[in-house]
Amino acid sequence: MLDWGQTYQSVGLLNYAKEISKALEELDLETLSQLIDQFPELRNTLLNQF
Repeated sequence: MLDWGQTYQSVGLLNYAKEISKALEELDLETLSQLIDQFPELRNTLLNQF
């Protein structure tokens, strides 16, 4: 049986991820590398997306 609360939350997270992806596309590589240096877990998240 479908859990609507969980489904709604998943859709929300997916939309949030899309917004983050759009923002990341607009970042220049230098800024992105600085962010990755500051937040190592961000690197893992990005690697999992590509």
